[in-house]
Amino acid sequence: MYGIEPGRAFGRADKPWWIGYLKRPGVGSLLVLFAGMALPVPNVTAHGTVAHLLGIPTLCAFRFMTGGVPCPGCGVTRSVICVCHGRIAEAMTLYHPIGPLLVAALAITAIYGLVTNRPLPSSIVAPGAYVGLGLLLIIWLARLLHWFPWPPA
Repeated sequence: MYGIEPGRAFGRADKPWWIGYLKRPGVGSLLVLFAGMALPVPNVTAHGTVAHLLGIPTLCAFRFMTGGVPCPGCGVTRSVICVCHGRIAEAMTLYHPIGPLLVAALAITAIYGLVTNRPLPSSIVAPGAYVGLGLLLIIWLARLLHWFPWPPA
């Protein structure tokens, strides 16, 4: 009984073996990056409009409630997908400039968690979250004042 029993390496025997791997720090960030690589990049048409992501129209409740005003995070998903496909200039200029920073943060979180088997310390996460939120609001304000272009709808 000195070895690891089958099914007991990461928890109870009644759970699938892979559940333990999903609970490891960094795996969630890695899955988001893989999803960004798996999703297709939205294409800009000749008229300057963008095909909706996966053919689904925008589901933004903020945009719906405000009569078409995009939310602070409008374009972040498309920006992250473009960065995951190596289209960084398109991500920053056409969709949202915070996308590359978000992908870098996800990569750092994934690498740190998988190497150390610990989540990033809160002394790093909390200031990073505040900076990210501040950047989202600054970009949104600049877009509201027409200093910075909105992403295509």
